[in-house]
Amino acid sequence: MYASASITAILSAGLNLHYAVSSPLVSPPRGGILGNLNPARVVTYQPVGDSYAAGHGAGNAVNSGSGGCGRTDGSYPYQLNADADVVNQGAPRYKYNDLTCSGATTVDVLANQVGDPSFIQGASLYSVTAGGNDIGFGGIVQFCVYGDSLFPSITQDRCSSLLNNVTSSTSGTDTPFAQTLNNLYTALARANTAVGGQVVVVPYVRFYNTDSPTSLTCLLNSTQRTQLNDAVDQLNGLLVEVANAAHVSIVNPDDLNTDFNTHRFCDTGDQWLIDDIHVFLDQSGSESPAYPPTENGTLDGALTNPYTGSPLNPDTAATLSQQYGSGWGSITQIFHPSRDGQAAFEAALKNVVLSPLNSATINF
Repeated sequence: MYASASITAILSAGLNLHYAVSSPLVSPPRGGILGNLNPARVVTYQPVGDSYAAGHGAGNAVNSGSGGCGRTDGSYPYQLNADADVVNQGAPRYKYNDLTCSGATTVDVLANQVGDPSFIQGASLYSVTAGGNDIGFGGIVQFCVYGDSLFPSITQDRCSSLLNNVTSSTSGTDTPFAQTLNNLYTALARANTAVGGQVVVVPYVRFYNTDSPTSLTCLLNSTQRTQLNDAVDQLNGLLVEVANAAHVSIVNPDDLNTDFNTHRFCDTGDQWLIDDIHVFLDQSGSESPAYPPTENGTLDGALTNPYTGSPLNPDTAATLSQQYGSGWGSITQIFHPSRDGQAAFEAALKNVVLSPLNSATINF
């Protein structure tokens, strides 16, 4: 949390807040001192964001519309909306309007979701996850994780360049990326005119357990895994800083990362992140080419690069087809939370909605 020293001292004395060792965030106590006040007070819920908010790959497709946004019934907004402790679906003014969309950048969210005619002004709750596409998470996964085996023409230099871009893009609130985040958060704050309304930013989660040894199921070494986790931490650090400046709440990344302990890649528990590589098909229909309408399709279209939309080279396409078969038309993307992972996101968001002092920022 980026609060003044005097305010921080007062709050630390009164609320037992503490600074996280690994980051500049303040980690407020789980549960909060106010407890779960006003349960089920959310009657209008407006989620926006990218594929992490859409629940891409986490369940059955819902409300995808003609844009093929990859929304599923496993997403954290969908799960929160069904949580009777938070949302009162029986209220006369009840409304849930999911505008999240896979592939969206912060500019896309602001222009196409906040700017959508159906966007709810004065909602009880706004939630947003955005930024991963701005800093190129898709390319990082492609080049840093799978580049050597599936994309042999891609060198480690490309991976290093992408990671360096994360560092420069998240280096402070004066970067162009930080300004677009601020524009988005400010727009949501302006829309938040309801009495007791909330804007809550939901961050990302570290991908890897870095302590386990390299194995057939954990191919990256500890240094490589740490680099990818650091990229997530750098992004989350900026999200917290910009949220604080815009006076909106944010789920504490430290809390979310704690919830994912033993459930990451190379970890010991049930995995809450999707690690299968799936083929993206270019096929006609009501959905966009990158997101087929069914979980299992056929290879009746050109294989495309999931991150650029351009056709894969024949060798790469043949490798994917041979390895994963002609039935892999799933919209699931790797490195996204599974349904269980999305449930952890929902629980973390709920924790802030019901007890605002659990936010990584405290705004007066």
